[in-house]
Amino acid sequence: MSGNSAWYGRTLQEAVALTYGAGFALPNVHLSAGTGFTERSSDAALPTYCYGETVADPRLWPLSLHGSHDLVEQARVLRNTRLDPQSRFGRVFAESPRLKTWQHLRGGPQQALEAQDLITHLMISPDSAEFPLDAHGLGSSPDSS
Repeated sequence: MSGNSAWYGRTLQEAVALTYGAGFALPNVHLSAGTGFTERSSDAALPTYCYGETVADPRLWPLSLHGSHDLVEQARVLRNTRLDPQSRFGRVFAESPRLKTWQHLRGGPQQALEAQDLITHLMISPDSAEFPLDAHGLGSSPDSS
């Protein structure tokens, strides 16, 4: 999928995401986990939104796109203000570009995903005993039926 560096070391999906994906919440989604088609390219200069997001189980994936409870937000605040900055890892790697990228992704881009209510729009499973959506204040996508 890299095209032998035909696209400046980018995969085809990354090149498309770079060209057309800036305004989309998830411009590069991979639904084939465990294959070479989900590997990143060698272009480290790509914006983070271009990198592929691998989806192992489409039925459960929407749950990872939204922190729908106040407890999740409280845990994020604790992590960001106390745990991460005080940890040995956080102190040693505080200036690491990779850590800064990860922290950035956990900020604005994550909030943008949650604001789009993708947990509902992408929930392909209906409420059932196996997926008790209603019990957790969730609903299935109107497109799932």
